[in-house]
Amino acid sequence: MGTEQSTRNGAAALQDLIAYIGDLSDTTCSDLHDHGAEGDSRDYLGMSEMVSASLRANLAHADPLHAEGYLRALTSLLCIVADGCAPGRDWEPLRETEASFAAPAAAAALLARAVQGRMAMAGEQGGQRHG
Repeated sequence: MGTEQSTRNGAAALQDLIAYIGDLSDTTCSDLHDHGAEGDSRDYLGMSEMVSASLRANLAHADPLHAEGYLRALTSLLCIVADGCAPGRDWEPLRETEASFAAPAAAAALLARAVQGRMAMAGEQGGQRHG
């Protein structure tokens, strides 16, 4: 399998997971509401099991390019959500992450250090964002 195809397959795996979660969310939300459930009645347990299985399978995939594609798509999704948005129907996570992954290794290492510093600062705050 070609390099580009392996990476595309990894990204597609995350997009498939999002579609499956959407289907399960829609189904369980309406099913449980039909039976008198109040509040958010989606099957979060079932969805979390799907997410866990997908993460395990795709990040530990035998082809590292598949894992890269999955991780790039997941990272793109998290950035979109962190910005307060949602991916559109035409979301292309590999295109969105292409410039960063094409950058010289030195630039990528610099970015990684910046992210690690940011995460360390967030850890020192003791989870105040969720409190």
